[in-house]
Amino acid sequence: MLPAETFMKQTLSLVPAAREITLTYPRKASSPVEIYVIERDAPHPNARTYVYLDPYTGEALRFEPYATSSVGNRIYRWLGSLHTGNVGGLPVQLLLFAGILGVPVLAYTGIRSYLRRKFIAREDVRGLQARVKTISSETSEIKVFELHSANRVPLPAFTPGAHIDVWIDEDLVRQYSLCNGSDEKNRYVIAVKREPDSRGGSRAMHERIAEGDLLSISTPRNHFPLDLSATHHLLLAGGIGITPLLSMARELQKLNASFALQYFARSVGYTAFHGFLSRPEFRGKVSFHYALEVDALRLYLHKLLWHRSPGAHLYVCGPRPFMDLVEEIATASWPPQTIHAEYFNANPMAYAGARAPFEVTLALSGGTYSVSADKTIVQALEGRGIEIPTSCEQGVCGTCVTGLLDGEADHRDAFLTDAERRAGDKIMPCVSRAKSKLLVLDL
Repeated sequence: MLPAETFMKQTLSLVPAAREITLTYPRKASSPVEIYVIERDAPHPNARTYVYLDPYTGEALRFEPYATSSVGNRIYRWLGSLHTGNVGGLPVQLLLFAGILGVPVLAYTGIRSYLRRKFIAREDVRGLQARVKTISSETSEIKVFELHSANRVPLPAFTPGAHIDVWIDEDLVRQYSLCNGSDEKNRYVIAVKREPDSRGGSRAMHERIAEGDLLSISTPRNHFPLDLSATHHLLLAGGIGITPLLSMARELQKLNASFALQYFARSVGYTAFHGFLSRPEFRGKVSFHYALEVDALRLYLHKLLWHRSPGAHLYVCGPRPFMDLVEEIATASWPPQTIHAEYFNANPMAYAGARAPFEVTLALSGGTYSVSADKTIVQALEGRGIEIPTSCEQGVCGTCVTGLLDGEADHRDAFLTDAERRAGDKIMPCVSRAKSKLLVLDL
C-alpha cells in the first residue's frame, strides 16, 4: 500500500479547506482506504465529507461531500453532534435525555390505554356495590327501590337528571334515573315501571329483586342536566318520565328558582309520587293532567309552548310519542339549545330502514373491518376481539359514544342532539350505521 502522506495529499487536492482528516486503512487487501474530512467552515463537528481511495494507486474511487449528501445523512450527523454536546452543549443534551425518557413513557401509556379499552373499561363503569334497603309500590305498575352503599363507602355525589346503570344479571343491565334529592349523600332512589313489552329488565327488577339483595351499579352519569343559567325552567313529564324531573323539581325548589312542572298521566292511580308533589311547597308550581286524548294534548301543548319567556329552558321526559309531540310543537318558539330531552326507549329508526353492509376503519389501533347488514358496529368488532363498552345497546344511554373521524353516519340513536349529528364527529355504534361505504372511528 501507498504511504499515508500520499493519501493525505490526494485528500487535500479534493478538499483543500480540510481542517481535520481521519484516515482508516482497510483490513482486506481488496477494500479501499476510507477517509473522512471535516472542513474549516463545517456547520458542526460531525459534518463529514467521505473520500474512498485505492490503497495501491491513490485513485479516488468515491467522493461524497457533506454539502451534497442526503437529507437523512445530514439530519443523522446533526443529531450526533447534539448528542455529544458539540452543538448546544449541556442544555441540549438534557433536552435529548428528557426526550429519550419520553419514549418508554409513551410506550407504557399506549399499551395501558389499549389494555384499559380492551379489558378494564367495563369494570371501571361497574364500580359500585349497593344494597337494596327498601322496595315500595308507588303505583300498581311502579316500584321504588332505595339503594345504600354495601360496604359503607360513601356513594358518589350526583346532579339532578343523572342516572345509574344497574346490573341485574351479568349480561342484563338497565339505566334508571335517580329521583331523590342530590343533597342526599347516603342513598340512591330509583323508580322502575314494569313495561308490558319488557325485554327482561323491568320484569326482573319487579319479580326477582328483593330487599337486602346486592346489586352492581355504576357511578352516576348525567346527560340531562339542569341549566342553572336559565331564568325559568319548564318541566314536562309523561308517565314514568317523572323520575329525572322529580330530582330537578327538588333541586329547583331548594334553590328557590323559578320553575313549573306539568305532569301528564292516565289517572291519579297511575301518577307516581303524587303525594310528594301535592305537598304545600309545590302548590302553584306543579300541575297534573289526566287521560288527555291526543288532540286535546296537542291543543294544550300549543297553548303552553307558543310563547317562551326570555331565558326559559324546557325539559321533557316520557314515552317517545309524547316527547316527539312536545319537541315538534316547541321547536316553533324555543331555540334548540333551550330544549332538553331524556329518552328511556330506543329510537324506532334503530331497527327500521335499510341495513346495508359497510366497513369501519379504526384510526388508533389500525385495521378495517366489515359490518354486515345483520350486525351492529359493536357486534362486528366484538367478533374480531375488539370491545366497545356498552350498556343499553339501544342508542339511549350514551355509554358507547365514539369519535367519528371520517365518513357519513346514519344516526339511529336517541342520545345525540341534532347539533351533534350535524357536526358529524360522533356516532353511537350500538345502533347507528353508515350512509357512506366507510366510517373511520377514533378507536
